[in-house]
Amino acid sequence: MRLAVPPPAQIALPAITDDRPRLVYVVAWGYHSSIIFEQPSGWRLGPEGKESKPWIEYGWGDRAFYMESNYAPHALFATLFLPTESVVYVNSHDAPPTTWGAGGEVFVREFSPEEFRRLVTVLEGEFARGDGGARPPAFAPVEGYGGRFYPGRNLYIYWSNCNTWTVEKLQEAGIEASPLLVILKEQVGGRLGEFRRVK
Repeated sequence: MRLAVPPPAQIALPAITDDRPRLVYVVAWGYHSSIIFEQPSGWRLGPEGKESKPWIEYGWGDRAFYMESNYAPHALFATLFLPTESVVYVNSHDAPPTTWGAGGEVFVREFSPEEFRRLVTVLEGEFARGDGGARPPAFAPVEGYGGRFYPGRNLYIYWSNCNTWTVEKLQEAGIEASPLLVILKEQVGGRLGEFRRVK
């Protein structure tokens, strides 16, 4: 399946104007997990109309199940057993998830500027970017979601799902994390190495 996926585009991120550590959160609730980070001043990684808010959330999943809420039998069969189109979800927030992540498990770790840049580069590489390297246009807004969905570069399959993705992206950024056999959101926290759980 990975052989059918194009490599990530070259990502040019803005400079970081200070050298302080930044907080990165992982939130796992419902069936899903996301990565949320503190956006540097001047960066604009949020979705359309909310680009500059201080906290940016990235999630990933199957287009039909996650974005379209298509639970028809044939769609569920494809989600579970076939490689399908993926979407990247981007939202932005005024505050960290310790204030709005109620009902889920919240984990946090400080990232050095170098670790932070590697992580954001990995996350931005998940979009299906065109030849110019820009993010693809977002899909139309989806009721019930404050952020926007974008075409994903990778294919989705159940045993490499949104929770696998969360841990895998951290590992790809050089962070201690093990995505092996992570499927359920309850498995995410135990694979996050130096992250600590926020009570």
